[in-house]
Amino acid sequence: MKDSTSLSDNRSKAEETRKRYLKSKTANFPPSPKSLDAPDVKGIIDPSDGTLHRDALTDDLKVRIPPWPFLPNDPKLDSEILQLEYSLTGTNDSFKDIGTPEECFPPIVPDDFPIPMSYPQGDIPVNGALWIRYRHEDYMGVHRRSEAIRLICDSIPPWGEQIVPNPVQLPAGYINETYLAAHPGGIEATLPPRVDQQPGDTYKLYYLEKWPEEQSEFGTPAADGLVPISRKVMIPVDQIRRMGDGRFFITYFEFDKATNKSRMAFPGSVDVVLGDEPEDLQKPQVLLAVDGVLDLKDAQLGVTVDIPEYKNRGLRDTIEVTWHGVTPAGSVLRPEPVGSRPFPISVPVPPEVLREEYGASTGVEATNVSYRILRGEVPYGPADDDINVDFSIAGPGRPYPDPEWPAPVNPYLTAPQITSESGQSNRLVRADAGKDATLSIDLYDRIEVGQVVDFYWNGILMDEASWVVDRVTGAVKQVTILWKYILAAGNNPRLPVHFTVRAAADALNEQESERQYVDADAVTITPDAGQFEGLTPRDWLSCSSLWDPGDATAPPAFRIRIPASAQYNLVPGDEITLEWTVVEGLNGEVPIDVGPPETLPLTQSMIEDGFVWKIQPYEDRILPIYVPSPLAARGRVKYSFPGKDLVSAPAEKRVSIADNGTGSTCDLTRP
Repeated sequence: MKDSTSLSDNRSKAEETRKRYLKSKTANFPPSPKSLDAPDVKGIIDPSDGTLHRDALTDDLKVRIPPWPFLPNDPKLDSEILQLEYSLTGTNDSFKDIGTPEECFPPIVPDDFPIPMSYPQGDIPVNGALWIRYRHEDYMGVHRRSEAIRLICDSIPPWGEQIVPNPVQLPAGYINETYLAAHPGGIEATLPPRVDQQPGDTYKLYYLEKWPEEQSEFGTPAADGLVPISRKVMIPVDQIRRMGDGRFFITYFEFDKATNKSRMAFPGSVDVVLGDEPEDLQKPQVLLAVDGVLDLKDAQLGVTVDIPEYKNRGLRDTIEVTWHGVTPAGSVLRPEPVGSRPFPISVPVPPEVLREEYGASTGVEATNVSYRILRGEVPYGPADDDINVDFSIAGPGRPYPDPEWPAPVNPYLTAPQITSESGQSNRLVRADAGKDATLSIDLYDRIEVGQVVDFYWNGILMDEASWVVDRVTGAVKQVTILWKYILAAGNNPRLPVHFTVRAAADALNEQESERQYVDADAVTITPDAGQFEGLTPRDWLSCSSLWDPGDATAPPAFRIRIPASAQYNLVPGDEITLEWTVVEGLNGEVPIDVGPPETLPLTQSMIEDGFVWKIQPYEDRILPIYVPSPLAARGRVKYSFPGKDLVSAPAEKRVSIADNGTGSTCDLTRP
């Protein structure tokens, strides 16, 4: 029998052996972690600091829970619970529960991970740090917390949501070849400073032909990338040359690391001139003033400033004319494009500019005419010259404002009154044949001794009726309308009669009265109207009408066939007077000065067979139609036989000497 001491030692040795065995089985187990792995959050744009993309902040944060060490795989075990916690400071005692707990039921296997949870969007800070962790309660009720993930929430754009960033800083002056030679990379620009600039901030800069709006489509940026520490950026030279000359607008957006986009910066601008620049500007020319003074009739024709050729013209250049009379700064006209047309280039001066710059002057006013060449918005020049302008008038002043100026008719000069021999007012009847008539006018405002008043019957000056004012008070002024003028004008239900006023016999400017339209029907024998030749298929006198198909050497002229006149008992040596008149447009009776009547001696052939009368020369009798009525006028021809009391019916046709081929008046190169 063994003693009890031996038995006790054996039992102890066996127990020790079992302990060593169990210890060996657990020797390679990792020590229990102090905390679980941190969660992951979807939308992190920079893993180095946890910055979230701005779009991730517009909804609940998507939190993903990684697996923990011991996953219960027995469905008989109780559930495990996950609870999100958050902190705005990151200290352990500051974390609070947030969101709905997630209950997980065994078996929980690796394929279940990551387990999605949501962090409420309403609790995301607008701007600042956010720590998120989770608390794990296992199936035994034991709690353990994870490491926290630090996030940066940034929903505020650079400069904030309301502030418009300042313009980009650009070089002084304009960009030309000299600048680009010194800066071959392009235009150096500087983004204005921003106090909260961070590494990773980016920009997009745009180089635009038009002023942008915040919601514009900007296309491809001229420059983009990380915002340099110096904030200096470059507009590439290739883009500058591709877009050429002009004024360009530059704006930009900045983006923080969270991709928040700033407001569009207030656009800056830069003027660019590439290639050779304009030079050698010559003096402007006002051709209507070469006689020494620009007067009212010149203004009625239409005043232009002619710009001579200068060196290094550009197709996109514009001409900026300044007409400087009595106003402090003068009047700048609308820029005129140069394009590809030949020099000199005519720039029209609007009537309102002519009148404003003459002002209330009463005689010759020295006026400076200048121009600059603009390439984009960069000016070259000016070149200038001085001219004399005289728009002074005698008689009543014009209305103000006066949209009709410089039209010669002054509404304050009332129409004359006509009294026939038979006592009719503004009417001539057959009983008045061969008789003179009487014209009466009221004494007008600002009448002065020495002023000259001329009277016109159907646009023809009645020399015998002219009045050099010798009184300024008393009864109306009456003059005689000789029968010869009534006869020459013939019958016309709306025959215009008016008078003019000027300061003296040699005065340049005159005013016209309102028209009196006389129902003239005193001429009883009316020869047949002539017949125009060379009309267009639509019955117009046009540029094609100028050429006589039967005479290749004939100068340009309109032609009208005058019928035979043997029935009027004419003999060779008698005379025929032919009158060519033109009125503006297709309505109204505003005359155009196309020269006086022409009187010819008749031959036997002309009497028996008729003849063709040529309305020439072109420069004096046809060309004046263009300026007042380039598109349409009405031309009339009447003829009469002096001493025979015979006036033909008028021949009238529509007239236009506008030529689409020249873009101006007729091409006088014979076809």
